[in-house]
Amino acid sequence: MLRLSDELYFLIKQGVIAFLMMVMTLKTFIYQTKTEIMILSDFFQNCLLLIDKEGVKNYTKNVIDYIF
Repeated sequence: MLRLSDELYFLIKQGVIAFLMMVMTLKTFIYQTKTEIMILSDFFQNCLLLIDKEGVKNYTKNVIDYIF
């Protein structure tokens, strides 16, 4: 069996920890992005509903009211 020095073992361990943290950060980022996309799609669906109900004339006012 290969005998590793303490420094090499420490570096490998740090590399594995850094890799796992990178993967977890990427998963969190992807989840947040998916959530933001879902929120945006809900927002645009509501805008389309406002257009259908009120007509294009009141569209801008309704979007501004919806945002603020």
